[in-house]
Amino acid sequence: MRRRNALRFSALRDLPGRLPLFAMLRLVEVLLFLSPFAAFALWRLLAPVGGPSPRVIGAAAGVVVLLLGLLLWYRTQDALPPGSTYVPPEFHDGRIVPGHAGSP
Repeated sequence: MRRRNALRFSALRDLPGRLPLFAMLRLVEVLLFLSPFAAFALWRLLAPVGGPSPRVIGAAAGVVVLLLGLLLWYRTQDALPPGSTYVPPEFHDGRIVPGHAGSP
């Protein structure tokens, strides 16, 4: 006897209108993966001689440094205090109490 599995991709064929959405999502994933390679190929076709200008290199380096700084700042903002444990959101007296740091 065949078991029905809700997470099977072939089950999407049984539902009308679902396969195009799944195919579109797959296409978006492939395009996002290929976009850096296409951008590099386009850059090489448009500027085959020499490399990027010093202005472009400086701008790229500035963006990388800015992103690293933002990542470090974000890491310090969301960190729990040392030794504390995370308490997930709970439902008390008809309202949701958000997650928070608790004592160990």
